[in-house]
Amino acid sequence: MGPRVNPLHLFVVPLLCAALSLFGFISDVHAESEKPSIGVVAPLSGYLASIGVAIRNGIELARADQPELIESINLRFEDDQHDPKRALTAYRHLKSEVKPRALIAFGFFFPTVMSREILSDQVPLINLSFLAKPAIGNPYIIRSMNHTKQYGHALADFLASEKQLDYPIVRTEYDFFLHLVGDTADRLSSVKPNAKLSVVAEVLPTDQDFRSIIVKLKSYKAARIGVFLFPDQLATFMRQARENNLDSDIFGSDICETTAAIQGARQYLEGCVYPDNEVSAQFRSAYRSRYHDESQLTFAGVAYDMTMLLADYFRRYPNATPKEVLSGLAEVRERSGVLGKFSFKDDPEFGKFYEYPVAIKKIANGVGTVLR
Repeated sequence: MGPRVNPLHLFVVPLLCAALSLFGFISDVHAESEKPSIGVVAPLSGYLASIGVAIRNGIELARADQPELIESINLRFEDDQHDPKRALTAYRHLKSEVKPRALIAFGFFFPTVMSREILSDQVPLINLSFLAKPAIGNPYIIRSMNHTKQYGHALADFLASEKQLDYPIVRTEYDFFLHLVGDTADRLSSVKPNAKLSVVAEVLPTDQDFRSIIVKLKSYKAARIGVFLFPDQLATFMRQARENNLDSDIFGSDICETTAAIQGARQYLEGCVYPDNEVSAQFRSAYRSRYHDESQLTFAGVAYDMTMLLADYFRRYPNATPKEVLSGLAEVRERSGVLGKFSFKDDPEFGKFYEYPVAIKKIANGVGTVLR
């Protein structure tokens, strides 16, 4: 006959186990909520999803490389589809859920739409964007990227080394393209006065039929043309161009790299030249091994660097005030990152930003490769 069982044990023991489990769960939730929360807002879906996914991948690679460091912060992702209306929704959802101590956000729309609210809430924002305008005058916004003048100078210096003097340009009406083309043109005219960029066609972001423009471009018989269009537009333009025997080489922006990742577009983007940043060989290898992809490595790399920077700061100063966080981020000098060493700059013309080395890249076998 087996040992007698106290009937109370049938109720007390399970209840005790459940209570202990609940206590452990509550403790975990409390510990998570005590960590400084970092909100990440990026286009995880939509027309710039390749950039948003690269940003998330870069952050997850940082977590894999330095798990103890990244565990010192609570990362929360929001998808704004690079849409100004969704930017507001994404930010307010973060505020209601975790009250972020800092933000990492991609693009021009988020800081433009949320500038006043970020200033009012005193939430430091690291903006993954080339455009300086949203950061100028707002002490809570620091861009993590070089400004368009630095990319424009690099591109102009490359073009100045060629024999061609007049470069036809096709451009979508979009601030980033306007600034980049303008900065490139200014630099080119200063280093090679007889050379110029000529905008021969300006299109709307919704345009998809470029055949009349292509006929016009063929008449120029230019060895190289500039094409500054959104990813889907650029893929369509290049397909129509090659189908209609426009065989000029092209140059543009980092959108060339985005477009090369679109299914069916890779062959048309071969040889495109553009200014960008360079990731380390080690990061490229690790990223390729983990994600089997190399598109938008610049954004993946800078997201990696900025996550490491914030995690490192909040691990040391978990209770820092917003102004102390800003002060700490402004102290960065020659910090090693996967895009090279970067330093904080505060320029009246370009706002606050982290400056990286800039390179000229070329699409080769579908991948952006630095020209030496």
